[in-house]
Amino acid sequence: MISGLRGRVNRLGASRIHLEAGGIEYEGHVPLVTFEALQRHGFKEDVFLHVAHIFAQDGQRLYGFLEEQQRETFFGLIDIQGVGSGLALSLLS
Repeated sequence: MISGLRGRVNRLGASRIHLEAGGIEYEGHVPLVTFEALQRHGFKEDVFLHVAHIFAQDGQRLYGFLEEQQRETFFGLIDIQGVGSGLALSLLS
């Protein structure tokens, strides 16, 4: 399981990030607060993301957070019945 990535931001969208780490580009979903912080940070230096690696019936997804507490809150939210990863990410935004 992937729990963190350090690398260079190649592309950044409103809810997605493309982070190059170790020669591999990872696509992940980020909450709005992380997106805004990364936008201010720019693409000059490496960043570290705390990652939630979620396995579902329709595939795998990575969710990235600048703070470990955000990731722990995300895990707490998806543990609630009826709250999926998309809703949890929206709540954190």
